Amino acid sequence: MSRFTIFADVVLPPTIAAVLVAVPVLVGMIQIVAFIANVVTQRRVKSIDVAADCSKRYEQLLAEIKKIGLNRDDIQRLSERYWDLQNTQFDLWKLAFLPSSLWRKWILKRHADRDRTFAKYSEGPGTAASITTRDSWDLARPAFSDDEEFQTLVDGIFTDPARAYERVYNDRGAALGATVAAYAIPVIVVTGLVLALIVHYAQPKP
Repeated sequence: MSRFTIFADVVLPPTIAAVLVAVPVLVGMIQIVAFIANVVTQRRVKSIDVAADCSKRYEQLLAEIKKIGLNRDDIQRLSERYWDLQNTQFDLWKLAFLPSSLWRKWILKRHADRDRTFAKYSEGPGTAASITTRDSWDLARPAFSDDEEFQTLVDGIFTDPARAYERVYNDRGAALGATVAAYAIPVIVVTGLVLALIVHYAQPKP
């Protein structure tokens, strides 16, 4: 029977030697799979918390927007806060902390509200005025001059929300795919090398 030498003074059959090499690799792979499953589970739990927090902040902001006695400065400030929250939600969605189904629903809601009253305010004693959601974006837009992606998104939401969503969805998919590949490729390469070594050393020696 052919033998395979692992250490200078230890001689084992090739099958046993291959098993001794393979077991740590399999254990390592199981640990990697368990780690990924744990990360996915934690992300889902975190996603629920993030969505709840965003909804809470949105409701609190709406309560402020609906207050009586707002002036023009209040409208400017609240418009910027409103769209800053939308921007935060966009960033969280890109990082996969918000489910696509929920974020798309929010996009469609912004589109539906585009010509509806955003807030009412007074420009002086005995005067009343109001702005639409689209008007509020016009006021807030300069505050996001350094974020062209978000500006393009919101502009698109008001005209063609489905197309706006599809464009950023594809960009997000490409970015997440690149991140996964950055982690997965080294693991695949190392696993392939280890398996090649197992096959090589499991071959009977003359």
